[in-house]
Amino acid sequence: MDNYIAIIDLETTGFSHTKNNIVEIGIARLDVLTGEITKLLDVVVREETFGPHCKKAWVFKNTSLTYAEVIKAKPLEFYRKQIQEIFNTYPITAFNTGFDFRFLRERKFIIDVTVPCLMNSSTNVLKIPHPKYIFKKPNFQEAWNFFNKGADYIEAHRAYDDAEHEAKYAYQLFKYMNENN
Repeated sequence: MDNYIAIIDLETTGFSHTKNNIVEIGIARLDVLTGEITKLLDVVVREETFGPHCKKAWVFKNTSLTYAEVIKAKPLEFYRKQIQEIFNTYPITAFNTGFDFRFLRERKFIIDVTVPCLMNSSTNVLKIPHPKYIFKKPNFQEAWNFFNKGADYIEAHRAYDDAEHEAKYAYQLFKYMNENN
């Protein structure tokens, strides 16, 4: 399993890992040698604190995910063992590990073996100028467009779709970094 990594993406009701809820989890497995991607997890979840106060969350206004889907979803705890087993089996990363890993660690998931953050790794490759820093950290759409100019893709902000595209991007980024170092 040395050539496999897992890429996770979460959808949440906001940016606070302590006050907001995880509502969707997608995990894709990437074979870093071949680029083959396998779906490991694609679930809508409900946390105990999820309720009517979440109805106006950005995720429900700007994606195809609905409040009703989350209300009907199985609790996050239902998937705990399955998710933790993935974390125990594969090195893991995300496009923005700081965001995703904070949410997961707050919920007592153990993420020991990680791959560098895709967003941070992309900063010196994309070299997007920034007025205060040397380079701006790219958002995923900027990163995707760097290797896929003219490709007809707009980030869906649905967890597995994003994880799958992040896995495709990770493969492109790793190849590029290996060829240019």
